[in-house]
Amino acid sequence: MTTIAEAAAWWGFDNLVVPLFALALLKVFGPMHALQLASHLAALVGICALAYFWRKRTSLADDGLYCAALGGYAVWALADWRWALAPISLFLTYGATARGNPLVARREFHVPVVAANLAAAFLWLLLAFRAGGGREFLLPFVAAFAANLAAISVVRHKVEAPAAPGWRAVGVSALKGAFVVVPVLLAIDGLSLATLSGGVLCMAAVLLSTAVFYALQPRLASFPVDAARWLRQVLITAGASALLLALPTLGGP
Repeated sequence: MTTIAEAAAWWGFDNLVVPLFALALLKVFGPMHALQLASHLAALVGICALAYFWRKRTSLADDGLYCAALGGYAVWALADWRWALAPISLFLTYGATARGNPLVARREFHVPVVAANLAAAFLWLLLAFRAGGGREFLLPFVAAFAANLAAISVVRHKVEAPAAPGWRAVGVSALKGAFVVVPVLLAIDGLSLATLSGGVLCMAAVLLSTAVFYALQPRLASFPVDAARWLRQVLITAGASALLLALPTLGGP
């Protein structure tokens, strides 16, 4: 895991990342027995295998894939496999959203882009971890991933059809967020009223996030990938998903 973290380290931060990551792993894994360690190893290997075999359907460079794999593992380790469905769903579906874009074939997106798409959701994940697995952070967590998928989609929509009305780009892109929302909520509560209400609330936050991103991001049709775009996306997805903190939590633990 430390080797993967070193490969994902960006801008020469490996000398800082490796010792800190190794210390964190020793603290987490030290008290575990062999079966627990084996389950963590199996989860990491499975997530890395998924990233490897799916890499050609993404626009991520190798270091970006390492970062995405570690992000997926961190969700599994800090929460559980049901929470990990959100980043996995985003990873599997965003490539289809960007199909036809030449950047997918070139795989030019590196760690900072992956970090931007993880940032808002990981804020809620870490707060949930500190709260001992607080379910009140699940809806914002899921909504943040879904909103990032919608933001990716709305850029692609404007690149392919610059003259298309804004409401169509926003509406279609927001609906794609359901590919992230539905699997997680079904895994948590099954077919229930909690699933329906949680899904509606998440999709409302995703729609708001997509509309604000569409309104504030300049030159959408030119496929913006500069730092300002990613920062704007982080702030908007975090703000929209934060609105869900005021709402009732889902189901039971």
